[in-house]
Amino acid sequence: MEKKLFVGIDVSKKTVDVTFFHIKDIRKTEYKQFENNQKGYKEMIKWIFSFTKFKKEEIIFCLENTGTYSLLFSKLFTEENYFVWVENPLQIKQSLGIKRGKNDKLDSYEIATYAYRFQDKAKLFKMPSKVLMALQDLEAYRERLLHARTAISQAGSELREFDKINSKFIKNSTADVVKNLNKQIEEIETKIELLIESDEELKKMFELVISVVGIGPQIAVYMLIHTQCFKNFETVRQFACYCGIAPFEHTSGSSIKGRTKVSHLANKKLKSLLHMGALVAVQHDPELKAFYARKKKEGKHHLNIMNIIKNKLIQRVFAVIKRGEKFMKYDEYKQYKKVA
Repeated sequence: MEKKLFVGIDVSKKTVDVTFFHIKDIRKTEYKQFENNQKGYKEMIKWIFSFTKFKKEEIIFCLENTGTYSLLFSKLFTEENYFVWVENPLQIKQSLGIKRGKNDKLDSYEIATYAYRFQDKAKLFKMPSKVLMALQDLEAYRERLLHARTAISQAGSELREFDKINSKFIKNSTADVVKNLNKQIEEIETKIELLIESDEELKKMFELVISVVGIGPQIAVYMLIHTQCFKNFETVRQFACYCGIAPFEHTSGSSIKGRTKVSHLANKKLKSLLHMGALVAVQHDPELKAFYARKKKEGKHHLNIMNIIKNKLIQRVFAVIKRGEKFMKYDEYKQYKKVA
């Protein structure tokens, strides 16, 4: 059904700013701010319908993906069968051209305008499963504990030791805190393992992903979270772009002939994890080890080769998910073909 009412929502921790307009007169707008909670959501819906009498199917709600802050409204829209479009903030920002000034009211209007201009690209938001959301929360907490452990460890190792008494106290205190953090990290990792084991679909996908040489448990968990069990990305190329490992050409006419390179717009954590996975794969996968040696002999740069290997890894992951079968090493595959 054609969308006739466009609602832009700018989400912050405590409040949401809402602007909407009708397709027949996009210059006539209504604006109001609400609390970012269930009460605020109900007040917003009541406020919108005090101006309009549209059917649910004729309304599109668009908001930026701000993580946990935007999750509540996204969940409530989904439960009441509204069309909600949760978009990447950078995508909205870069589509609007040059901006002079910024405030929440203006942002909500620009989000509504974005929804109107690009309504043909609108994607209906689907809530992740409860088990996947729990996995995301546990992994996010684990990451914070790892950062805290690194920070505390550095504090103990950077002492100048002019005062031996205080230096000894700090070192002992640091050791106690790090020990406690290690214990908590182990507990979180155990909970993550049990959570994956508790869900049949998640368990199967996890086992398929880690069957690829170079993809360890941590990379597998991150991939499951950020792909929502491989439902958010239709192609390997899309996911490669998200991870910042897809090469892009940089040329124009005869004057601009830049080298092909990856974009800096990426999930940096996933990119870093995939790099570590590629290093492991080069050591333990004979096919990729031979590939690396061959490309190095041809004069290719180390990082260029590693980027190709990262792409090969995610291609393998998507392939095993599509087939529903664990990854076979090259020697195993040749033996399988002989028997077949």
